[in-house]
Amino acid sequence: MNSGKGCIFERDPEQKEKWQGALNCILNLIANGVFIISDEENPSYIDDEDLYGSRSDKENIKRMLENEENKENKILSDYKRLKEFK
Repeated sequence: MNSGKGCIFERDPEQKEKWQGALNCILNLIANGVFIISDEENPSYIDDEDLYGSRSDKENIKRMLENEENKENKILSDYKRLKEFK
């Protein structure tokens, strides 16, 4: 939230398995030393690439995901799978 105090993420309890899958992806990524950055443009009012990732970080991730040689990479597949949760 704009106050910086956070907020409650509302979710449908009927979709518990879906959110458990997303959480598993996040935990697997963190366990492998991968920290997720947004693929969206960094907000103009925040100048913190450590938090939001640099443009080159985002381009590198995009290239790695598109590279066919990485198709079977478990870490990248968790990253791709995480993008499917909405």
